[in-house]
Amino acid sequence: MPLKIDIQTNINDHDLTIEKCTEIIMILQKCYKDMRKETYSHFLSTKSLMHSLVFALVLYVFYLLTEDMFFIYLMPVSVALSMITSIISAEYMTKVTRKQIHKQVQHYKQKRDALLNKQKFEA
Repeated sequence: MPLKIDIQTNINDHDLTIEKCTEIIMILQKCYKDMRKETYSHFLSTKSLMHSLVFALVLYVFYLLTEDMFFIYLMPVSVALSMITSIISAEYMTKVTRKQIHKQVQHYKQKRDALLNKQKFEA
């Protein structure tokens, strides 16, 4: 299932200055760092670990009911798969978001460079 993240700003490109462009670029870069940290803390939180441990506990109960060793062998595998899936999900989210933020940063860098060139040409 593809994930689409669209980052837009409500800043009119005609009102931009060199300082505003630089500030927006710094804000977008800080936003990416904060978002990455929040995404990882969400997907790799203790809540996620608790869900996988509850699943392992359910497998243990099935083992006690059936005495089939398959459920015992499946317990660590299920916890490991849950954590790996969480890491992959977090990486995918940050990759998609980084791509969109990078696109916006490049847009504002181009605008800033154009303003710098215009300023040099006028001087």
